[in-house]
Amino acid sequence: MGQTLNNGSLLQGGRYKILSVLGQGGFGITYLAMQSGLMRKVAVKEFFMKEMCSREESSSHVTLGTEGARETVERYREKFLKEARNIARFNHPNIVRTIDVFEENGTAYYVMEYAPCGSLSDKVKKEGYLSEPVATRYIKQIASALDYIHRHKMTHLDVKPSNIMLNEKGETVLIDFGLAKQYDSKSGGQTSSTPVGISEGYAPTEQYMLGGVGTFSPETDVYALGATFFKLLTGNTPPNASFIDNNGIPVDQLVARGVSQQAIAAICQAMKSRKRDRLKTAWAFIAALSRDTTVSNVKDDTLVEATVVEVDKPIEKMWVNRQEREKVRKTTQPVKKENNAWLWALMGVVCVALAVILVYAREGDTRSLAEDEGEVVENVIENVEENTSQEEPEPIKKYNVNGVSFDMVLVKGGTFEMGATPEQDKPDEREIPAHEVTLTNDYYIGKTEVTQNLWQAVMGSNPSHFRGGALPVECVSWNDCQEFIMKLNELTGEQFRLPSEAEWEFAARGGNKSNHYQYSGSNNIDDVAWYDGNSGGMTQPVAQMSSNELGIYDMSGNVAEWCQDREGLYSSTSQVNPTGPNSGSRRIDRGGCWYTGKWSSRLTNRYWRSSDFNRNYLGLRLGLSK
Repeated sequence: MGQTLNNGSLLQGGRYKILSVLGQGGFGITYLAMQSGLMRKVAVKEFFMKEMCSREESSSHVTLGTEGARETVERYREKFLKEARNIARFNHPNIVRTIDVFEENGTAYYVMEYAPCGSLSDKVKKEGYLSEPVATRYIKQIASALDYIHRHKMTHLDVKPSNIMLNEKGETVLIDFGLAKQYDSKSGGQTSSTPVGISEGYAPTEQYMLGGVGTFSPETDVYALGATFFKLLTGNTPPNASFIDNNGIPVDQLVARGVSQQAIAAICQAMKSRKRDRLKTAWAFIAALSRDTTVSNVKDDTLVEATVVEVDKPIEKMWVNRQEREKVRKTTQPVKKENNAWLWALMGVVCVALAVILVYAREGDTRSLAEDEGEVVENVIENVEENTSQEEPEPIKKYNVNGVSFDMVLVKGGTFEMGATPEQDKPDEREIPAHEVTLTNDYYIGKTEVTQNLWQAVMGSNPSHFRGGALPVECVSWNDCQEFIMKLNELTGEQFRLPSEAEWEFAARGGNKSNHYQYSGSNNIDDVAWYDGNSGGMTQPVAQMSSNELGIYDMSGNVAEWCQDREGLYSSTSQVNPTGPNSGSRRIDRGGCWYTGKWSSRLTNRYWRSSDFNRNYLGLRLGLSK
């Protein structure tokens, strides 16, 4: 038997018969089943932690992969049951209904109504994108559901198209309350310690932060509601919160679909980077959708000001790449009739200008309206030009210390699954569970391991067992590396350091260019790594094998590499810029080496050792903040 129940399996003495698997995540498996008494199809969700649970071959019984996982599994099993009870309390047409909850096969289940028409994600995938009237109808239904749970002092925290199903009437049903948090009605503090999950593109900045959703705030779900609306209207998943914080919402995608100004304004207000600047409730989002933001229908000063806030500020960050910004800069030139998308963009700028003019006029400003209009448009264009003038970081930084040169490769920040993802073979407990990590800042990492030449140039000595200037330095402890880096910084004026473990793994995976290989740069270890099958029993000169997707060498072999972090097991909780535990005597090292086998060369393999430990298979690679 595999991880899932077999089709035809019976639960609760035959009350439910499994028909097929609908989906599987990290914490559960959802099945389509037949409820025998009423002869109707239902959805049955089974608690099953993919990384820690297994199923007996001869039965349906769920067992633990290791005894050490028991406490973690039991904690999340209780959370699973709490999710079912939370949903069972609700009575709203756009929230999934819980029919039954029970325990069996050494695990827990709950039964829900079945929505047969798939998810909004499925619908968008099939149709490309939805018309504004259709998308608006769906989004209003989900806003109503969110308003309902918010009044019960709960946040969903995972609103996205794949968690919105369509029933037989074509109405939306919000599902998957696995990340939901309940809050105290008086203090507003959370009453549960459930992990914070991240759905890339739909989670705002605070959801990436430790304690960021520790107090009740509907604005977090409002952000996801706006992001979901964006997806329905464009067919594209919004950029992650870090990108939007730095570059703004890609409004040009909405404009290209002919989306109305009020819908664009509502999305911009819902997806503000700072929580305090967002629309405060789900109904406020619906009210913004109903508001007419065209200048011809402005009826009072309040609406004029709202229009300026909702449209003017996003326009400064509207276009997310230089080519589009250049088009805006040239809007003083005649616009070709066939370029309808950019005609809409220009109209948006003019609307802002006219709105501001009306504010001045109502306040008795005596300046010429023509002067005001020209000034507003010029200011918008100047802001765009300022954004285009920002310099891109150097892809490679070159250094020379006492005649020895070395390169540092730029790694752009991003989000990835850290730990034993599916391509990794038979991971041990140090590599699980895989968990989402976001690195919000760009950084540099050594193109190669630190060579003996560089160590000699800085320290005046060479501790290595295998001698050769182009060989990686080894027989260095974590403490030795700190002394080397301190002296290197004195010579260069830079702030070199060891990379964090997360930075190391993200770079080894190829960063945002990752092809999800088992080793750093390939699924064929002999292409990219020196290990016991090809090393000849010693280290080899750096950069002789193929590089990975970022042009970095030897991250899966030659010598293992110290990281800055202290030892610690992984958590399933999503993290932002993790740096490991704050205490502990042992430090992490990563990467395979010349004398270990293929398994140890996998890019998720990790060890920890005393900070004064040194061997002829252990070296370092430099890190540097941008």
